[in-house]
Amino acid sequence: PHAVTFPAVVGAVSYQWDFGDGTTGSGPSPTHIYFNNTAADVVYPITLIGSNAFGCADTTYDEVTVFPLPSAQFTIAPTTGCHPLTASLTSTSTGGTSLTWTYGDGSTSDTTATTHTHTWYNYAGPGATTFPIGLTVVTDHGCTSTATSQVQVFPAVQAGFVADTIGCAPLPVQFSNVSSGGATYTWNFGDATTSSATSPTHTFLNQGLNDATFNVELVATSSFGCTDTASLSVLVHPQQIGRAHV
Repeated sequence: PHAVTFPAVVGAVSYQWDFGDGTTGSGPSPTHIYFNNTAADVVYPITLIGSNAFGCADTTYDEVTVFPLPSAQFTIAPTTGCHPLTASLTSTSTGGTSLTWTYGDGSTSDTTATTHTHTWYNYAGPGATTFPIGLTVVTDHGCTSTATSQVQVFPAVQAGFVADTIGCAPLPVQFSNVSSGGATYTWNFGDATTSSATSPTHTFLNQGLNDATFNVELVATSSFGCTDTASLSVLVHPQQIGRAHV
């Protein structure tokens, strides 16, 4: 909307205004609000008939041009996810010649591409972080429109563990879980056995004649369902067999 305050006419005591949009008014200096719901400039013809105390009247004309507003609109997919969250932002805005994006993380962009991506991070946790997103569209005449949305980023999960990685069978190994952000853990010891303990102990066997390598994998899962994986290899020498002496 465009508000216009009209100036008074010297010598007039009565005023008849025609604002050009189907409405009329009176008074020496009225304020009138104009609208433009189209996609093009709209020109409103203004007519004022002013009369003095002796009944003498005069008519003057002018016009008001109202520029159209742009329409800022955009979509985001996905709107929630695990750290780091990369989402696609698609502008469906109309009427603007420049765009300004704010991502809620201190960064901005003036890209005019229909679709672009942005990545949000949540290293700190322990809870989800919400980032407000804004798009402001501006026309050549300086008219603006703003749309807002948000994304929610769940905190980072980092899986990690330490253990002895070499020895003779049977080799008992104590796994020390040094993961961060995890709530549950799934271990795969590479020998068809698993565990859900936080820091399990597992014994590796090797009944063959050659060294055996077991690829141990840990999957850490947060309360938000985010996961991370860590792995290492355990080398197990064959079990020593005692020889009988005759």
